Amino acid sequence: MNSSFLFLVHIDDYQRKLLKTNDFKFEQFKRLLPSSNDFEKLDSFKHKDNKITFILNKLLCLKAVNLFVENDEIEFISNKNGKPMLKDNPKVKFNMSNCISENITTMIINNHGVDVGIDIANVNDHMGNDQHFDHTLYKDILSNTEMDLLSKQSFENKIKLFAMIWSIKESYTKLIGVGLSHTNLANVSVFSKESVLNFDKQEYLNIKIDQDEVDFNVFWCGHQVISVCQRSFTSISLPLMIREISLDKLTSSCPLSIMASSSFNLKKHSNYFSHYLGYLPASAISYDPNRFTIIYYSLLSKYLLSQSIESSNAYIDYIKDLYVENDEFCGFTPNKNRFYKGIDHNIPQNFFAILNLLLLGCRDFQFVNVLKISNQIKQYLFTSCNDVRDFYMGLGILYILDTIDELDLQKTIESIEIGCFINYYGFTNFKKGDVHSGYISCIANIFQILKLKFGYCINKHMKKFTFDWLCHRQVYIHKDPKYNGNGGFNGRENKKVDSCYAFWNLSAMNYFQESQTPVYNMDMYNNYILKLQDPIKGGFAKHLVEDDDDDHLDSDVYHSFTTLCAIGLVDGILDSTLCLPKSTFVSIIKKEIKY
Repeated sequence: MNSSFLFLVHIDDYQRKLLKTNDFKFEQFKRLLPSSNDFEKLDSFKHKDNKITFILNKLLCLKAVNLFVENDEIEFISNKNGKPMLKDNPKVKFNMSNCISENITTMIINNHGVDVGIDIANVNDHMGNDQHFDHTLYKDILSNTEMDLLSKQSFENKIKLFAMIWSIKESYTKLIGVGLSHTNLANVSVFSKESVLNFDKQEYLNIKIDQDEVDFNVFWCGHQVISVCQRSFTSISLPLMIREISLDKLTSSCPLSIMASSSFNLKKHSNYFSHYLGYLPASAISYDPNRFTIIYYSLLSKYLLSQSIESSNAYIDYIKDLYVENDEFCGFTPNKNRFYKGIDHNIPQNFFAILNLLLLGCRDFQFVNVLKISNQIKQYLFTSCNDVRDFYMGLGILYILDTIDELDLQKTIESIEIGCFINYYGFTNFKKGDVHSGYISCIANIFQILKLKFGYCINKHMKKFTFDWLCHRQVYIHKDPKYNGNGGFNGRENKKVDSCYAFWNLSAMNYFQESQTPVYNMDMYNNYILKLQDPIKGGFAKHLVEDDDDDHLDSDVYHSFTTLCAIGLVDGILDSTLCLPKSTFVSIIKKEIKY
């Protein structure tokens, strides 16, 4: 099923300060407004926050609509209540919402003719720090259940819940196009008498409001809560994630998401990865030692394609059942009979099994012997590990389980920063072989874990040297203007383009790049991606036909997965540290995992 797209634009503190205090920078920013008619509206605002957010809103609106409509065909009109829409283009439906105090603008859009509503609410904007806030003052717009839920909350949870309730109500009124003039806001509620408050819950489906039946998705982004709404049983689904857009991307020529392109074969790609969910479970392949990895490729790819996973609880139970603990072994095994002692040091099996559980929504790991697994991993990493890929996965497990200590920090520095870097050559796999993007990506994410855990940063010379090397990995047009691989990436010096290396290079850049200035030509990369789509099976090929000396494209699960991950990084929906959705990774940072 297709999905609406949810975009969020915000500017960082430095950009915000610059626009507020530097008149020249603001004037430059102001001139980005797409229409001269917007200047009069802009001048009507007294405060800079309103002006900045208004410009962001206009830029996002035009760029998002431009995904589906050519510039010269775009003409905006409003209904009698002020809801914006496109003239003579009923298929493109969108709605927008702003948080002026934080200079954030959001937008939900689709080209399937499905009406949508959105609202963003800032927790602090609604109740501030007023410890004596009386929610009963809002009894006219709150249901009895909402009043009861609010009365039972601590102050911190009360302001979160109130913002969430407000956001849900307003997203519905914006769906139907009336705004807060809706006369019966108390009826607009996702809570019933049986409801248990859960801020982690995202979906509220088939909610009956008067004569309507609607679905809501709720997202938390810092102090902001974003609610999106559409009618139930429509031809598309609500978005599963927020695509965060930087100011640089907003003002560049790159599209907001290549997945919205009419040339992107979403249905074929989704079907392609659905086949691999047969690994969860299926007796015919129960002996495959790589099954956890293949399952991970499929689950994450389905998420990146905005496809929800059905029967997730059954999958969670199945993977949990593959956990083994005895005198000889502790961890996850792909098959209890054949691999009853795991496979070698078992780090990949443990790593991908844990990632799969996280992707499926599991946050309870109390069934795992954290101390025993952690000790086994540390023993291997710091005594006999000779592959940075295993080291990265092992340290990733320790980070998820929150068992990395100061001694591990020092040992990791010795193993990776000292043990893998060769002066004037770069980071290698424990000083073996070539400098390689895949290894550098693992090393980058090892250092990112150390940064998150301890605030540790590597030697500046090493960081700058590696950044410069990564800058040269994209193949550009000046080498051969007619080459179809222009825009793709290689992973080593003087090698041809390979689709997987875009992910490894982009992932590494997330750590090694110091500034926000773009270093790669993403327009060229987007064009290259679309050429790699397998028109028969779906998925993405490793090489173009001309690079393989073959007569057709041939996708495989690994290169299809890494290509989608590269798109996920570009779209701002994937965190490269552990290659997980941003929302999932945030739950690890916030220590929401139970052990």
